[in-house]
Amino acid sequence: MIHAFMSFLFSLLIGFVPSTDQALIETVEMEENIVSIEVEANDVVALETEPVEVVVVTEVEPIAVEQTTPKEHISHEMWDKLLQKHVTAGGKVDYTGFQADEASLDKYIKHLATNMVKKEWGMAEKKAFWINAYNAHAIKLVLSRYPVNSINDVADKPFDKRFIKLGAQTLTLNQIEKSVLKKQFKDPRIHFAINCASYSCPKLYNKAFTMFNVEKQLDVLTKGFMVSEHMSYTEKDGIVKTVAMSQLFNWYKDDFIAYSGSVLAYITAYSGKKFHQKVKISFKEYNWKLNKK
Repeated sequence: MIHAFMSFLFSLLIGFVPSTDQALIETVEMEENIVSIEVEANDVVALETEPVEVVVVTEVEPIAVEQTTPKEHISHEMWDKLLQKHVTAGGKVDYTGFQADEASLDKYIKHLATNMVKKEWGMAEKKAFWINAYNAHAIKLVLSRYPVNSINDVADKPFDKRFIKLGAQTLTLNQIEKSVLKKQFKDPRIHFAINCASYSCPKLYNKAFTMFNVEKQLDVLTKGFMVSEHMSYTEKDGIVKTVAMSQLFNWYKDDFIAYSGSVLAYITAYSGKKFHQKVKISFKEYNWKLNKK
């Protein structure tokens, strides 16, 4: 309509008046355009006002994933019961009690022999097996001649006595310690877990080692040994001036040096002790007396 009016006004200015038909055509064209626009607008409105399906997302419960605990290939429960029954928290051994329960000890030793370490076992389980095997057979060796005052009374060289039957092998205590534990694991903490049935040895832990506790207990036993009666420190202002240490640090010094760079560095790591640059070092005499209760 506005366009028609403007055209009429323009025609007045130029002296031209459109005919009624022409004005009507323009008006109809405008109306058609308007109608067309209105239709399009209505279509849009119709689309916008169509009902929208609302999807409600409900919270989905998480799928429960079963937590599986690794299983040991061999149980050390028999040994654990014997240790708790016949060994004190301080590591003193009731050999008379073990003697009364020797049938149970023999059953466990046979259990080890018929369930030898396999290649696919994890390192922790292998380590636990061999430490338990060493300690159980050390007790068995003492019992073979008990009562005795020292493991050295059992044989001329008790640690080289070939009596440990595991699978198809017959081993010595020295072979388990040096050819298996030292060579395979290269972990000096093992020296504080195997027990040679003597007073100056690290204490016999009164629970069996397992794949689940071996790493933690090796730390505990190593730290405990550093502040035990087997180590003597003279300190001034928090600095160790002299130390009298176990013969273990003399016999196996290469293991500690390979692991920490020096014996003193290894002791520091597990004791927290700080040593003077010119600390005086000595080694205590080893007491082979039986570590009996």
